[in-house]
Amino acid sequence: MQRLAESVPLDAEARNLIASAELALTQEEYVNRVAAVVREIFPKLGLSATAVNPGAFWGKWGGRGAVLTKRTPIDGSTLGRVRLATAADYEEAVNATLVAFRKWRDLPAPVRGDVVRRYGNALRGLKRELGLLVSLEAGKIIAEGEGEVQEMIDICDYATGLSRQLHGLVIASERPGHRMLEQWHPLGTVGIINSFGYTEGHYKGPAGDGAGHLLPSVKKSAFYPDGFYLHRSFWIGSRKIIESDPALVTAFVMAQQDAVAKLSKMEPGKVSELAVKYWELPPELGAKVVEDDVLFKRGWCWPTEGDAAALLETSKSMVDGKLITKPLTWDQVKAAFALAAPLDKAAYEKSGRVPDAAGFKDKEAKDLRGAPVWDAQAWAART
Repeated sequence: MQRLAESVPLDAEARNLIASAELALTQEEYVNRVAAVVREIFPKLGLSATAVNPGAFWGKWGGRGAVLTKRTPIDGSTLGRVRLATAADYEEAVNATLVAFRKWRDLPAPVRGDVVRRYGNALRGLKRELGLLVSLEAGKIIAEGEGEVQEMIDICDYATGLSRQLHGLVIASERPGHRMLEQWHPLGTVGIINSFGYTEGHYKGPAGDGAGHLLPSVKKSAFYPDGFYLHRSFWIGSRKIIESDPALVTAFVMAQQDAVAKLSKMEPGKVSELAVKYWELPPELGAKVVEDDVLFKRGWCWPTEGDAAALLETSKSMVDGKLITKPLTWDQVKAAFALAAPLDKAAYEKSGRVPDAAGFKDKEAKDLRGAPVWDAQAWAART
């Protein structure tokens, strides 16, 4: 890493970060460090690195489904095993919540808030251990792992305060000696559905059995596959790096294009095997995930008008889901893409100009395309 810091034209801050980072570890050293963290935190979290951990909870821990082996992206080593829930487990859990809700709704709101407060305190007591667990599972830096836990703590604090602010209106009535009152009640059992689009290990239904089957409803989206799989073909860049070191950005995009071009020529199952430690899908199911990927279908990584339009439409659906308050504007989307457009064009030209101009607007293509980002002036107006 020291040689990299010396050979690549980075700014002083980036160079210092690289020089000070403990990245020159052997595979054995990585494994040893991960194992040491597991030994430290698993007992405190009630987890086992050897026995199968129950993966469902409905007042008690259980699960009668398949066993999922969880590996860390840090070094690929096994963290532990979890037994998933079956459809019968799901029904039992839902029924348990319905029974518990009858008691929960009779508790005064401040008392319910105090229960949530205690949840927050429990999270505070294990913030470091839970943060390390997030880092092990997702490969995030420790500060970000702890940040995920802090978000849960913040929500608990917010809910605790809100429990004493559920005021209701007193509304005048046309009836003499009568008033109407507005009173808030607990919502009840709420189901959260995975929107990834692929089935998980416990699934058994019209799409097939087990994990990795694309649900038919996904393809009904007008923006399939771009809109639905935007999380896989999303272009994100740091403004600071784009502006301070454009040559580095161009080199990175060229490397990305080289990788996409090579992967798209491979059999989907072979590509899946490269990520089997992290996807944990058999090659034949992982291959289906690869085949539906926008970049794999194209064989190139340049953002187009269709991709930008998919981002615009996605923001509208996020408003419907109450994830954001208002959708992006077309000008905002174009401005975000425009920042790196000249660097994308430079990478495109240095990488062999694939595809040619006609390829960007191929009407036979099975994905949304359009003029490339460096020709954004030709993009149609949208609302």
